[in-house]
Amino acid sequence: MKRLVLLLLTLSGCQVVAGLEDFTGVSCQGQAPTEACGKCGTRTASCDEHTSTWTSGSTSCTGEGVCLAGATQACTTGSDPSMQTCSSSCQWGSCGPRLTPLTMVPRPDGTGTFGIEQHEVTREQYAQFLQAPASDIAAAIGTPRAGCDATQNPSYEPDATCMKEPTVCTKSCNRHPQVCVDWCDAYAYCKWIGRRLCGKIGGGPSDINEYNSLTMSQWTAACVGTQGRVDVFPYGPEPKEGICNDGSNGCTNLNTCTVEVGQESKCHAASSPYDTVLDLSGNVAEWEDACDLVTPQTTRCQVRGGSYYDYPDRLTTSLQCSGNSQARFETNAAYEYIGVRCCAD
Repeated sequence: MKRLVLLLLTLSGCQVVAGLEDFTGVSCQGQAPTEACGKCGTRTASCDEHTSTWTSGSTSCTGEGVCLAGATQACTTGSDPSMQTCSSSCQWGSCGPRLTPLTMVPRPDGTGTFGIEQHEVTREQYAQFLQAPASDIAAAIGTPRAGCDATQNPSYEPDATCMKEPTVCTKSCNRHPQVCVDWCDAYAYCKWIGRRLCGKIGGGPSDINEYNSLTMSQWTAACVGTQGRVDVFPYGPEPKEGICNDGSNGCTNLNTCTVEVGQESKCHAASSPYDTVLDLSGNVAEWEDACDLVTPQTTRCQVRGGSYYDYPDRLTTSLQCSGNSQARFETNAAYEYIGVRCCAD
C-alpha cells in the first residue's frame, strides 16, 4: 500500500537557507500585482512559523512564502485575493507554505554543521506539495531513485486505504504529522522544498548497515546530541513514560493516535542546539535515506524514531537513537505510523 508523509520546512532563525528564496505572501492589498510585490524582501518584524512581516521594495506584507530556486519573481493574483503565485513554483496562502525551522547541528568531526527540521512534516505542509505542478516536482527531483520512477510511484498522494485507519487524525489535523506516505513520496517532498531526506552527513544516502552511526547518519547525530552513544533516547539515557507520544500514552486503535507536532514539549534533548529538535522519539516514525537493494525490483529503506505504538523501555529499540535494524520497508510501503522529516547540508 502506498502512503504519504509531509514535511514542511521553515527557515531556522528567520534566515534564508541556500537554495531557497523568501517571498512576500500577500494579496498586494489594493495595489496592482507587480514584481515589487513578489520579489525577495527583508524580514522586519519578529518571526515564527505562523506569520511574519516582510518588506519588499516599498511594500510591507504579512505572511510568508517560499519560492523554489529558479522561480521568476512576477506576482500574480488568482481568483482568491489571499492566494498568490510567484511563477508556477512559488505558492502561499493566508500564512504561506510554512517551512519547518531548521536546527543547525554540529558535525561529530567538528568540520561544520548540518540542518535538521525541528519537527515532522505536517498535513498542512504536505498538502501544498500536492498542489505543485508535476513539472516542478520532477525538476526538483532530477533522476528518480531506484523504485521511484513514474511507473513504480505514479502519485504522491497519501495512500487512501491507509488514511482510513482508525489511528489516523480526521479532525483539525493541519498540525499533525503527515502519515501514509511511502519512501518515494518523502524523498520527493524534501527535494521539492530544496532540502533532502535525512541521510549521510556530508551528503547523499547513508549506508543502511551504518544507519545508526553517530559519525555517518544525520538523524542519529541529531538524536544523540551530546550523549556520546547511540543506545539512548533524545531526552536522556533511560526510557521515561509520558515524555513523548509513544506507547505509554495508551493510544488504542479506536482513536487518533498522532498529536500535533511539538505538542509534547519535553520530547527533546536537554542541551542546545539539540533541544529545539522535537519528537525524534515517538509520534510517528520517519523515513531515512538509508536503503538496501534486496532484488533488482525491490528496495527497502530504514525508518527511525518509533511511533505511538512503541513502548519506552530498553527492549524497544525503535524509540532509541540506535534504531531498530528490522524497521525496514519497501519504497512503496505506506503506514499510518510513518511520516517525514527533512535535513539540509
